[in-house]
Amino acid sequence: LRPSSGAVGGGTPVRLLGSGFVHTNELTVCLRLHGVERRVPAAFVSASEVRFLAPSFAEPGDAKVVLSLNGQEYETATELVYTYTASSHCVMQ
Repeated sequence: LRPSSGAVGGGTPVRLLGSGFVHTNELTVCLRLHGVERRVPAAFVSASEVRFLAPSFAEPGDAKVVLSLNGQEYETATELVYTYTASSHCVMQ
């Protein structure tokens, strides 16, 4: 995963790199953190890259990441980890 971390607010573009990816209209990424599951659509880029936007979570921690080609069956043998960090706040005056 590149990057392998982002803020709990979500919205970070993430590249999932590997091999053997195929284009389907139902590419989905599932992230699980603290018992909460979020499924987001993924975009096929090539046989070695899929992209998605990291969803938001309420708390920081390590989310397990799995990919589905059909939106229902997830490849759990190759779970990856995406680390959610506390959001940083900027105050400008």
